[in-house]
Formats: sequence, C-alpha cells, structure tokens
Amino acid sequence: DFWLAFAKNPTETFTPRYCNQFFSDEELHVLLKQAYRSFYGRPSYILRSTLKVRSMNEFIKKASMGIKLLKSIYS
Repeated sequence: DFWLAFAKNPTETFTPRYCNQFFSDEELHVLLKQAYRSFYGRPSYILRSTLKVRSMNEFIKKASMGIKLLKSIYS
C-alpha cells in the first residue's frame, strides 16, 4: 500500500498514483486545468472574492495568489 508507506515516511517527492483505466496522466492534467479555469475564472467568483477584501494587504495577497493560479492554469 503506497499510501501507508507515505504515511510512515512522508517525502516531498511523493506522487500519488491514480487508479484510472480511462484517462492518461496528461488527459487528467488537462481536465484539472479546465476545472480550475471554469471555477476560478467565473466573473461571479472573482467579484465576490474582490468584494470580501477588507485591507490593502489582503488585496495584495489575494492578487498574488490569483496571478499564480492564472499562470499555472494557462501555461
């Protein structure tokens, strides 16, 4: 059991295994990016998140995370 081995000796290089007979790893990666785009790219989500900001420091942190997310899903 690879999860048990990881729990006993966690490492940063651990990569979970997918028990999947229908999609390749690349296809799963593409589907994940599409899911992130469709969820986090919704104007209603962006507007709601922006309206919740209560300080400039919080805005900077959220903007930084948003930029990182956009770079990762559009690369």
